[in-house]
Amino acid sequence: MFRVPFITPYEVVVSEHPLVSLVGTKVLNSGGNAVDAAVATSFALSVLQPRLSGLGDDFFAFI
Repeated sequence: MFRVPFITPYEVVVSEHPLVSLVGTKVLNSGGNAVDAAVATSFALSVLQPRLSGLGDDFFAFI
């Protein structure tokens, strides 16, 4: 299934859920760096899609 990324003039955040991508984008827009956005995205995924949170599950970041 194709997911639409949230693209801003300087960054891109892509995740399994559109609200999670919005969280990552808001972190970047408020002055956070890529690691802050990746961690916030992972935490938001664990709330909105709990099957993706756990040891050995789907969390990776290209930095």
